[in-house]
Amino acid sequence: MNYTHILTDFMIKQFDVKKLEEIVKAFLELVETATLILDDKDYYIRITPTYEVELVGKSSVRNTCSKIETFMIYEYDSKDKLRDLIVKYPSALEKLTKEEKELFIRCFINKEKKTYIQESMILHQYQYDRLKKSAIIKFCVFLGLDKYINNF
Repeated sequence: MNYTHILTDFMIKQFDVKKLEEIVKAFLELVETATLILDDKDYYIRITPTYEVELVGKSSVRNTCSKIETFMIYEYDSKDKLRDLIVKYPSALEKLTKEEKELFIRCFINKEKKTYIQESMILHQYQYDRLKKSAIIKFCVFLGLDKYINNF
């Protein structure tokens, strides 16, 4: 594995990676929701008078599962903003190294088990952890998601 483009331990320690990981999961849920919204012309976001997020349309109403997801949907409440979000998502993946990208996709998108990923990518525990943290940080920083860290 090529470690030249993976963040150093010193750089990784500058971030709250656990919170960033929660943000990544919420972001991916948001992308999935945004895709549904944009694919269905009668499906839209509505903010209630009590500032709750409702997704309304022909499709069944989708409940938001976390404060950060609700906040991010509120921030991206127009279809143009949602389109921009979906367009930036693949760009963020392309900024990762080959190994980071593979791990990120297998871990967060395919939701494969950690041990299976480690065995198939031939990674020791330390290598896996460092690679995952590096991928999370780079992904969040590229998309500007790190600014949401204090919102929950």
